[in-house]
Amino acid sequence: MDLQEQALAIIHLSCEWDQAWETLAETYASSDMTNVMRVEELFGKARKDPKQSMSQWIAHVKGLATQLREVGIDVTTARIANRILAGLGKEFQGVKAALRARSGRLTVEVVTQHLLNAEMENNDDNELQIIGLNATVSSTTIVNTTGV
Repeated sequence: MDLQEQALAIIHLSCEWDQAWETLAETYASSDMTNVMRVEELFGKARKDPKQSMSQWIAHVKGLATQLREVGIDVTTARIANRILAGLGKEFQGVKAALRARSGRLTVEVVTQHLLNAEMENNDDNELQIIGLNATVSSTTIVNTTGV
């Protein structure tokens, strides 16, 4: 049974919404060792899905950090920033290296700003490549239709 199914089962068994909320809060904000280990593992193994935008990825990692705090684990901004970077694919190696080489502490804000800029630049480059490809295809089509 996945997390959503478990939550729905708890809600169905509760007579009142406030009772359901309290039960859910107790169940999922539990600081028992199993829950702590589960959330730690999720945080430590988190990887950006290629389909995720950078904003979605950063929000995901911040959400996991919030879950860690809720189970009593102190999570520094440097740890969150490092997890954001560590979960990125090879296409972000240059940005990761540049951020890690800078002097001073890494913060979530600095990492976020640089990664969002890199994503925007990458999107702009991809759009230019597509425009160039379309122009090449159009030119080829014109040449072929004129018999040259």
